[in-house]
Amino acid sequence: MGLIRLLSALQDEYLPMDDETRKTFYYEKRNRYNALKVNGNSAINLESAALFVFLNRTCFNGLYRVNRKNLFNVPIGSYKKPTICDADNLTAISKALKKVTIVCGDYRESRSFIDNPDLINVYSGNCVTA
Repeated sequence: MGLIRLLSALQDEYLPMDDETRKTFYYEKRNRYNALKVNGNSAINLESAALFVFLNRTCFNGLYRVNRKNLFNVPIGSYKKPTICDADNLTAISKALKKVTIVCGDYRESRSFIDNPDLINVYSGNCVTA
């Protein structure tokens, strides 16, 4: 899996760093993630997915927050040894989601395809793309 390969590389590079180098690295990756969003790359690709996971695992309290420009703006966390790549969990999630369709839209428009075994999560905010 390409995502596991990228996350493993990020983890191998990040963990041995001292705090100041980590901080610089984190903000470089956050800037890259935001640049991918700004440049019209709204589709999730491998790099943006890896950066999203990296940021989530290394940012303050695992938050996802954006500013008015829709740019990720959470500061770095203070974890000593964060697990950036959990290959077993990612593989299990990938297998579990093989036959899942995720739909983001007005719940009233989804009535036509909802049946008994479906899980519905009603969220009042805007949908977020990584």
